[in-house]
Amino acid sequence: MIGTSRVFVNNRMNGNRVISQLKEVAAEHGANAVFTHLANVNTSLVPYHIDPVVMDMPQTSYTNTSSQVYSPYSGYIGNINTTGTTTTNVPTQIMPGRSGIARVETGTLHVQFAVISNLATR
Repeated sequence: MIGTSRVFVNNRMNGNRVISQLKEVAAEHGANAVFTHLANVNTSLVPYHIDPVVMDMPQTSYTNTSSQVYSPYSGYIGNINTTGTTTTNVPTQIMPGRSGIARVETGTLHVQFAVISNLATR
């Protein structure tokens, strides 16, 4: 055995990534074996709340208007029909908010780095 370490872990970590990083550290220090033991495991329920994501998004509205035109001299002249568009920015929810309770497990990973010679495996 050439060294020991303690690593604090939780269930939100990728286990394969933790092991591969431990192997990289072992190789940097000349070890070719990593032994682990998980201890002090605790489970807690943690409330969380994520606000919704709101952004201003363009919204186009279309209008159709019909008007009757009158002249003070000759009376009714006719109808005028108009169409148009208006674009405004409107706050729009693009991702809903969430809340709940997450189960978080934490623990201490006791690590031993060692060199195992080829003679020991024969």
